[in-house]
Amino acid sequence: MYKPLGRLIGCGALLALALPSPARAIPATEPGMIAFTSDRDGNSEIYVADLSDGSEENLTTNPADDWSPKWSPFGTAMAFVSDRSGVASLHADALDGSDPVLISEIDGLDWAWSPDGRKIAWIQHRDAVEDLWITDIETGLAVNLTNGSRDMWGPSWSPDGRSILLGGWNDEGATDIFLISAEGGVARNLVPGSASGRETQWSPDGAHIALSSIEWDTGIVSLAVVEPDGSEPRVLIAEIGDQDLAGFVAMSWSPDGSRLVFGEQFVGGRHIWVDFSVIDVTAGWPTPLDVHGEYGSPAWSTDGTRIAIVSGWPSLPGGLPPYDESVALVDPDGENLVDLTGVLGVDETRSPTWSPDGSRLAFDARSGSDSAVYVVDADSTNLVEVGPGSSPDWKPAARRGVGLVDPATGMWHLEGVTGFYFGVLGDMPVLGDWDCDGIATPGVWRPSTGLTYLRNSLDTGIADDVFHFGVPGDIPLAGDWDGDGCDSLGVYRRGAVFLRNSLDTGAADIEYYFGLPGDQPFVGDFDADGIDEIGLYRQSDGLSYLKMEHRTGIADTGFPFAVPGDYPIAGDWDGDGVANVGAFRPAEHKFLLRNQHGAGTPADEFWMGRSTWLPVTASTR
Repeated sequence: MYKPLGRLIGCGALLALALPSPARAIPATEPGMIAFTSDRDGNSEIYVADLSDGSEENLTTNPADDWSPKWSPFGTAMAFVSDRSGVASLHADALDGSDPVLISEIDGLDWAWSPDGRKIAWIQHRDAVEDLWITDIETGLAVNLTNGSRDMWGPSWSPDGRSILLGGWNDEGATDIFLISAEGGVARNLVPGSASGRETQWSPDGAHIALSSIEWDTGIVSLAVVEPDGSEPRVLIAEIGDQDLAGFVAMSWSPDGSRLVFGEQFVGGRHIWVDFSVIDVTAGWPTPLDVHGEYGSPAWSTDGTRIAIVSGWPSLPGGLPPYDESVALVDPDGENLVDLTGVLGVDETRSPTWSPDGSRLAFDARSGSDSAVYVVDADSTNLVEVGPGSSPDWKPAARRGVGLVDPATGMWHLEGVTGFYFGVLGDMPVLGDWDCDGIATPGVWRPSTGLTYLRNSLDTGIADDVFHFGVPGDIPLAGDWDGDGCDSLGVYRRGAVFLRNSLDTGAADIEYYFGLPGDQPFVGDFDADGIDEIGLYRQSDGLSYLKMEHRTGIADTGFPFAVPGDYPIAGDWDGDGVANVGAFRPAEHKFLLRNQHGAGTPADEFWMGRSTWLPVTASTR
């Protein structure tokens, strides 16, 4: 089931399965879980393999055929196709022991998980009527957003979960790209006039949409970046389309949003093929990758160092037989190209999917009628066979309890939560469990007045609590200062700490001195005693200082982490009960997290949001 942002943030527990002994030994040094399809039991079923111990389990155990598994974001649910209802249909399983929810028949179906993993957007193709629906996988409630307005395909959620892109035919027989609110309403066309849209791809931060289109009046095919508000597209590449160049396809953003891999689709004789390149979206010429493939989205590793592309030379209908498909691994600069089909000596390799940390790639390989799932390191070494099967999909990383707030608009972007608004320009955000229900919700402290505004739900609305605490110039803090399971407010004032144990106006319940003016405070339970403590980051020496008690004195430990300009944070990133340091690096809009007290490299790094946004984390116990 979906777990809300709150006390369990950062636990990162893998799916609890009673797994039998593995059929094939896999080294225990290879972490991660993979879902895949296998017919080893006589019919098609969904299996899950735990690469930490090599164990496997049949997840579906149904006499019907089940195939094509796809984990939800954060791995809290799974969607798959099954004929258990009599026809091929899409199902969603909340992985809590309840029966899977039937979404819709799969015939011609396009679908996508919402970013919070709670809903699926899908297009129903039936009786010459096509509609965009959204189904809540917990309740099974389905809502029609378009009510037969047009032919459409390919829904794609915005990263904040508030909007959906989809393609559709217009009255002239060309294609348009529409943007519609996830709550419903009028769909807005992003390519009005004589242009025809081909593909779209959201940037990771949701600020831009990569758009390929064709101008029917001039024959120009273009690759552009457009903002969701519909402002004039910024063209990256524009060429005269002809019999050979059909347009730009198969776009995919790098994890940091700085580059775009794309394909130029060509038609020649009886063949159709795609040549892939990478372009910097702010400046620069395309870099050819020397990979020629089929129509399909390339997959970036999560650290942005490698790209997996299904290659080969598919032919037009009636043409020559297609070249066997192969997964190519290549650096974004076109170097270190590896053909995994050649490495394995098999007929085909397909379905590439990256591990959550970007260190490994899973794919399936076929020789004749036999298919097996493999994993390989990002540098193309350490190739391991998982077992008979196909269509692998890694279980994503669990929620880490981090988020960002846009101070200009008051919009909150929390992992696994649809974006919402709270606060005004100039407010300083905090995140805490104000009503002791186990869910961390937003709060803001207003420097101009010293007023605190707290809300007890993760949606747009007014404050549930308002009170005075602190003075202008303070830095607000949120945590459980007395171990009662409820968060309350505190402030850091130029080397002095003031903490209050109730959500009302009044004097501090705890006061002490720690650190120096200019230190940057952060909050976490650093010793797993059920009470949140104060940590400090000092830019002058690059050290993080942790104190395990609320009293005046020097730090209990200090170590280097982060660089000047970083925002310090803390959280229990690995679920061991101990909060550790982390940082948000605005220059790279990147989070860096440690799992131990002390100097060292980050255990987890990932891009999120934009450089001007402010980080928030929930205290974890």
